[in-house]
Amino acid sequence: MKKGGIRAYIIWITGSLFYLYEYFVRVVPSVIENDLEITYCATASQVAIAVGMYLLIYSPMQLIVGPLFDTCGSRKLFLPASVILTFSCLLPILPTHTLACFGVSRFLMGFSSAFGFVGVMYLCTVWFHKKHLATLSGLTTALGLLGAIAAQTSLSWINNAWGWQSIWIISFIFGIFITLLLLIFIPNAPDWLPKPKGKHIWIQCKNNLIYVAKRWPTWNIGLISGALFMPLAVFADLWGIPYFTKICNFSMTEASQLTSILNLSWALGAPIVGWISDTLNTRKTPLLISGLSSGILLAILVLCPSLSFVTTAILLIGLGFCASGQVIGFIACAELNPPQTNASSIAFVNMIIMGFCGLIQALVGHMIDCYSLDYSITVAYQIGLGTIVIALFATSFIFGLFFKGKTKHNKA
Repeated sequence: MKKGGIRAYIIWITGSLFYLYEYFVRVVPSVIENDLEITYCATASQVAIAVGMYLLIYSPMQLIVGPLFDTCGSRKLFLPASVILTFSCLLPILPTHTLACFGVSRFLMGFSSAFGFVGVMYLCTVWFHKKHLATLSGLTTALGLLGAIAAQTSLSWINNAWGWQSIWIISFIFGIFITLLLLIFIPNAPDWLPKPKGKHIWIQCKNNLIYVAKRWPTWNIGLISGALFMPLAVFADLWGIPYFTKICNFSMTEASQLTSILNLSWALGAPIVGWISDTLNTRKTPLLISGLSSGILLAILVLCPSLSFVTTAILLIGLGFCASGQVIGFIACAELNPPQTNASSIAFVNMIIMGFCGLIQALVGHMIDCYSLDYSITVAYQIGLGTIVIALFATSFIFGLFFKGKTKHNKA
């Protein structure tokens, strides 16, 4: 079978549906958080800890998932991951009604979801020509974000109509359907990929991971990709609404609309920026422009809190579009390393991104708390969110100055 045929697109769509499914499951607690507090007689912080079990395992699993895909292929990993994710949706509705049981379910959800994005990107590197990879990376990311937005909208209605337990039942049924699709359409590794011997699988996993981790270009790409993800993961997901309501004096409804605009512009921009990268046959230039332009736009938003709603929305559209260049980083790193380390490269970059964003997210909160004691709340937020701006400019400078690796993909 040749790369890039109809079957290849069917394989990619099937894998992307699993990624959409894990994104769907990921956002469920944001809709039913109040119901969880009531059901489990827990405080918001206790529920947050249980929900956080998802990310607790998701990030370190990237170190294992990547090498496993490189050595075991996609079918052997997607199927058990989908089964675990599907049945973990039943744990929250067990009659035990304990927060510990819910925490275990989130842990299993995070464990199995760790195979989602890396697995889809691995499928792309195996079944498609390199000239299409950035576009596919953008489309995959867009599907996940759009799935999350659609889920939050529909789940609110389902929760009000039938209760939060029905959400998990629907998630379980959806998971059964996804598992059947994976069983039917995800094939074994193609003939052109090397087949490692069973007794050498774990040695090869370790060697692939060490090789990728020891290379400076991997970290260079990972850091700028992490900075580009911060407007979404740090600003929109946590500090955006407080900033818009407390500092910009927008209503809660307006603040929610603005964060949705940022998410939507990111989702729409990701495949477009990926297509531009593929068309121009370069990875370095789009990443560098994305980093610098995102830093400028976010700096304007932070330094000018008195802007009108329309002007702020326009800036957020530009920010989402520019920052979506982050999706190119996964492909850039995969192309810089040998083909047998494609998944390892993508997973390691994903781990750097998640860790970097988690560190900055905590740092922003700490700086806001500290500086609000001596300065106004506006200045405190500007200093805290300015950390993201500094990260964007600093990583862009380092990337542009020191990144000497290959940045153009080979013509297929």
